[in-house]
Amino acid sequence: MSRGYILVVDDDVLLAELAVAVLQPDGDETRVAHDGREALRVIEKRVPDLVLLDANMPVLDGFGVLVALKADPILRRIPVIMLTAKAGFESKMEG
Repeated sequence: MSRGYILVVDDDVLLAELAVAVLQPDGDETRVAHDGREALRVIEKRVPDLVLLDANMPVLDGFGVLVALKADPILRRIPVIMLTAKAGFESKMEG
């Protein structure tokens, strides 16, 4: 039985596959998007229970996706976990 529907958004195929491998054994349904625009298209079709979102991606980065989600009255309620290799106060504040 599925526990939840999780969208993994990462342009790094190996990291996305790793996230899926960790989540699926617990019964979570997962979907992968490899850039921000693809993620927004996927979310438009089915709203996930959680988004694991890479900050650094081509086309539309994670911060752009987060801005789009938070601007929508329904989508703003989706919990988002930002994943990034960025360090520093500014990156944390932007997230």
